[in-house]
Amino acid sequence: MRSSGQSSQPKRNQGRRKVNIEKIKNETNLQVTFSKRRVGLFKKASELCTLTGAEAGLVVFSPGNKAHSFGHPDIKMIADRFLALSPPHSNVDRSDHVQQSSIPGANRDIEYLAMLEKQLEVEKAKKEELDQIQMSVAIEKLNIQQLEALRGKIMSFSKNIKIRVKEAAKPPMVPFGDGMCAQPFVAQPSDDVIPYDQGASEANAPWSTQHYL
Repeated sequence: MRSSGQSSQPKRNQGRRKVNIEKIKNETNLQVTFSKRRVGLFKKASELCTLTGAEAGLVVFSPGNKAHSFGHPDIKMIADRFLALSPPHSNVDRSDHVQQSSIPGANRDIEYLAMLEKQLEVEKAKKEELDQIQMSVAIEKLNIQQLEALRGKIMSFSKNIKIRVKEAAKPPMVPFGDGMCAQPFVAQPSDDVIPYDQGASEANAPWSTQHYL
């Protein structure tokens, strides 16, 4: 006579053995089972849409937290319909529905991008503060040679800045003839120019007669 514990066990036949529905502990078997069942699930959903004209959307997350989706005619349109709770539509006004259903999704995307931009600004500010702290700590750990090298780089950088400032302060080039010049040409008096009368009087100077002696 069988006990009550043995009678509760499933009867084993020569056919297919019943498998207990519980989580698979072996990681390799778990990944393989997920891949096979996911393909089978999406195939069944596709057959349902083909046979009945239904519109379906499925989203499945793998054990590694990777999303897999199936949608007919499109997963985004199905998701927007579900979130907006819009009524079913016919094939005639499907294009209008796609345009209308995309508006809530676009608004959510804009809000999400704005939130990401704010977070990015906050992270940039934090990074700048950390960089300043790390720079001050790093300078304190430098030896004499490293400090001298850093000082040389700073002086070279300052020199280049001064050169750039001087170049930017130069007057603009103006056309002059066929070329270019920084400013119009203005004749300046020179001390090397000898007046005509002075040159004539020097022709009778004593050194001129001594030349023939």
